[in-house]
Formats: sequence, C-alpha cells, structure tokens
Amino acid sequence: MKGFKTSALTTRKRKNMNTRPSKEQLINQAIQFHLKGKIPEATKYYQYCIKQGFNDHRVFSNYGIILKDLGNLKEAAISFHKAIEVNPNYVMAHANLGSILIDQGDLKEAEISTRKAIELKPDFAEAHANLGSILKDLGKQKEAE
Repeated sequence: MKGFKTSALTTRKRKNMNTRPSKEQLINQAIQFHLKGKIPEATKYYQYCIKQGFNDHRVFSNYGIILKDLGNLKEAAISFHKAIEVNPNYVMAHANLGSILIDQGDLKEAEISTRKAIELKPDFAEAHANLGSILKDLGKQKEAE
C-alpha cells in the first residue's frame, strides 16, 4: 500500500509540474479574448501561437482580421494566405482575403478569392454581394446582375 500512495503522489506532482497550457488551450484563449473585444490580448496570443509554429487556420485568419481592422492590409493579406495554405477549404479566409484585395484595388484577385468562397459555401450572401460589386467595378455589368 505504501508504494501505491507514493506512486499516486508522484503522479500528482508530475501533473502539477506540467501545467503548461496546450496548443488548443492557447488558441482558444486567443479566440476568447478576440470575441470579448480584448484586441491587445488576442493579438499577443495569436502572435505567440504563430511564433510557436502553430499551423492553425483559425489563428492566421483571426489575426488577419485584427491586422485588417488596424489598417495593415498587406500583413492581413499574408495572414489570410497562410490560413488558406493550412486549410484550403476555410471559407472565411477566402472571403476576408477577397475583401482585403478589394481594399487594395486588386479586383481580379478579389474576384478569384470571392468566387472560391462562394464555391465552398454557395449560400454565402455577403460573398455574393461582394462579387456583384467586384464584377460591376470590373465593367462586367451583365454578370454583376
């Protein structure tokens, strides 16, 4: 019995010593800060996750949103591209990249990204509206309608 108690105590000590948060816990904490509008905290967590090499589409995409909101369009576009590299079927990264490209005046690339978002989620109303605006600005009136 004595050995069992020591073993249980040793296991408990090991668990307490290994209290570093997991990758998923760190990502979830970043997302929670972001959802609560605590942008500086969310930014620090997203940057930490990226520096640690976490290859997670949510991290890159959400960090891209913050960068876009801060007016850092070039860095935001890079972040959305990374999100798409990690998960080519992540609809929001394609849609957000399309919006950034519109803001940057690259309508042809914006059209490609927006069409991909629609391909992945055909009922994505905002993407359809953005595509209509892009096509109109490209002089493709009939297709825009």
